[in-house]
Amino acid sequence: MKKVLKYIEIIVIFLFLFFPVRIQYKDGGSVEYRAVMYQVIDVHSLADLCSTGYNEGIVIKILGLQVFNNTSCDIVVNVHHVENVTMTIKEGTLTDTGMVVVIEDLNEEKYVFEELFYLEKKENDRWVRIDPINAYGFNDMGYLVDEDNKLEMNQDWSYMYGSLESGNYRLVKSVYKGSNSLYFSVEFSL
Repeated sequence: MKKVLKYIEIIVIFLFLFFPVRIQYKDGGSVEYRAVMYQVIDVHSLADLCSTGYNEGIVIKILGLQVFNNTSCDIVVNVHHVENVTMTIKEGTLTDTGMVVVIEDLNEEKYVFEELFYLEKKENDRWVRIDPINAYGFNDMGYLVDEDNKLEMNQDWSYMYGSLESGNYRLVKSVYKGSNSLYFSVEFSL
């Protein structure tokens, strides 16, 4: 009888450690299978910048440590010149982990600016998007210029990208007028 109880105890512990609970995310369709010892996330999350509209792939974590991640997003974004809008770097604010940008909008009907940004590095005369080192998100808020037609935004990328090495970069932001979105940038060198 003791032997049977011992086997039952081992089976219960095994099930507790390795049997996953299914969690459905409200991000476009991602599903997580979580157990005490591991997590498997089937990523299918909404992503505006992806050509398919989704970030997709598999993430595997064992004891909380990520051991596999093949999530990908085929990003197709054209950076434009936005008429009567400029973005410059506030003097003395550029570091290898961030900057303050000054956006000036001289249009009669003003654009709406988002927190969202990403970085690209110039490699072989092409702009290549930098892969983030950590998952990140932005507040979905719109910002307008003030009465002087200016907006200052702190762009801290230390969590997303860490410290940047020497090179030529550009920070890309989105701008909206009505339902149309455009992407514009400011270039900098470290």
